[in-house]
Amino acid sequence: MKPFWHEEAIIWYRRAARYAGYFDALADILMQWLTPGETVSDIGCGPGLLADALMVRGLSVRGYDICDIAIEDWNRRRTADGKTSCGQVADVFTRNPNAFAADAVLAGHFGRKATDFDFLLRIPAKQYLFIKNMKRSETVRGRARATADEVAAHLHARGLDYESVPVGLAFHQPLKDEAELQRFCTFYGIKQPTVHRTAGKYPLLVEKKKRMTVLCARRKEAL
Repeated sequence: MKPFWHEEAIIWYRRAARYAGYFDALADILMQWLTPGETVSDIGCGPGLLADALMVRGLSVRGYDICDIAIEDWNRRRTADGKTSCGQVADVFTRNPNAFAADAVLAGHFGRKATDFDFLLRIPAKQYLFIKNMKRSETVRGRARATADEVAAHLHARGLDYESVPVGLAFHQPLKDEAELQRFCTFYGIKQPTVHRTAGKYPLLVEKKKRMTVLCARRKEAL
């Protein structure tokens, strides 16, 4: 199985953060469950773009990902901005769940199997946040992610109270040329992209619409 992150994918996500406001919009949605000052463990954080948006909103975030180039990119950006590094390269499944204890665990798209969720829910926290596709999409680089319904079934089976909120986000992904457009569409399995052409540094803007569900599970003793 190929790792999800590679250097160009990180660049695309950085552009989505800077020019399209994607991660700011997602962070605003997550803040309905989070309170400034709380600690968050972001499991499968990638290059830390959502974590950065949450820290701007007053949260203390530590991120963990098995992909070294994603973590290195995040820590390098933070160091360049005079900020403390917050990312750590880690195969979380080889660690004690207590090592990731926080007020909230953010799993994002992380987790595909029942054993993955068993591990995540053993991390000491008051609540657990998952961001999942509403239906199984085509695999991206060999990875078929769990759907919102599958996560909900895992949470229900473990006796956790949870709420789910459907989320629809639309944005334009900036790309520099036709060759990059082809690589982008191949990576995401996009067969017929809607492309807007404009002047500027990134003259190609690809429409992206993401329909997801955010699930927030809480331990009953935390209610």
